[in-house]
Amino acid sequence: MKKALGFIGGGIAVAVLVVLGLATTQPDSYAVERSRTFDAAPEAVWAQVSDFGNFPKWSPCQKYDTTMKTQIDGKPGEVGHKYSWQGNSDAGSGSMTMTAVKPGERIDIELHFKEPFEDKAATAYILSAEGAGKTKLTWSMQGNNNFLGKLMCVFMSFEEMIGKDYDEGLANMTKVIAPAAAS
Repeated sequence: MKKALGFIGGGIAVAVLVVLGLATTQPDSYAVERSRTFDAAPEAVWAQVSDFGNFPKWSPCQKYDTTMKTQIDGKPGEVGHKYSWQGNSDAGSGSMTMTAVKPGERIDIELHFKEPFEDKAATAYILSAEGAGKTKLTWSMQGNNNFLGKLMCVFMSFEEMIGKDYDEGLANMTKVIAPAAAS
């Protein structure tokens, strides 16, 4: 029995070392980008992304905690406009702050996660006209992988996880923009 426990313990130790070793081979940074073209003028798309008050209407994050507490500060579409949230363990807590704005074209945002772990990432919304009455929106995120991030990458892909949420958010936005564009 003692020998069997030693064998099992040794196997667990080897597995842990393998996972830690694999973590050191993961990339130092990550980047995720998704785009969608909307049947709407740039102004309709800009209205959604430039005002954090609209974020809950299409955000994929809302599904993680429908009762999360949020706070919005600053003027929409301007540097300093901020959305903060405090949610359950699935939603975590953090904030998004506009750091650069080129009206009708681009918004750069600092995304600051506080819980379940501390991290910062750069996100952006980039708009471009795609012919008469169509607008392409690109939603991106870039960040650095600390050791915890690299360890997580051994078991899951940030590209797939974040990309799935971005795809869902853009699809949700289609439902919000369509009625606004029709009126």
